[in-house]
Amino acid sequence: MAHPAGSPAARRDHWDQVYASRGQRQVSWYEPDPRLSAALVTDAAASLPAGRDSAVIDAGGGASLLAQRLTSAGFTDVTVLDVSAAALAADRAAYLATMRAALPGGGGVILAAFAADGPEYCSGLPVARYDPAGLAAELTAAYGDAVTITGHHAEQHRTPAGAVQPFTWLTARLS
Repeated sequence: MAHPAGSPAARRDHWDQVYASRGQRQVSWYEPDPRLSAALVTDAAASLPAGRDSAVIDAGGGASLLAQRLTSAGFTDVTVLDVSAAALAADRAAYLATMRAALPGGGGVILAAFAADGPEYCSGLPVARYDPAGLAAELTAAYGDAVTITGHHAEQHRTPAGAVQPFTWLTARLS
């Protein structure tokens, strides 16, 4: 059944097709070892009272190996969300709404997105690109004054095809 262009169902169908046609190791965002993600989550958990028992949500994680790496490192409450049923299920506004519901306050947040100089398209769809200030603005729009930005990082991710994709990472605390 065809869905109206731009609808959540059409986006879901698109990402299902991307995963079905390429497989999890051939998509451009695949990384065999999500070191930076794991390190940032571990650092954030170290400053939280619950430590490795803190809830971790990998929004847009698809078939990411981050959840496996975190559970192997002793994290006990790890959830992965994505828009594609073939990968998993959510879009950018839904990610923030899910995060707001799961982390009403007192938690740590780690966000990653294509950097301002990153690709304009991913798997045929236009993407949102952010510098650290833009990513902080998205988080502040969701949480307001309850957000304290604690850091940002840049990463040059190499895709399975060998292309380099710049990413912006942001870490924050919620009060």
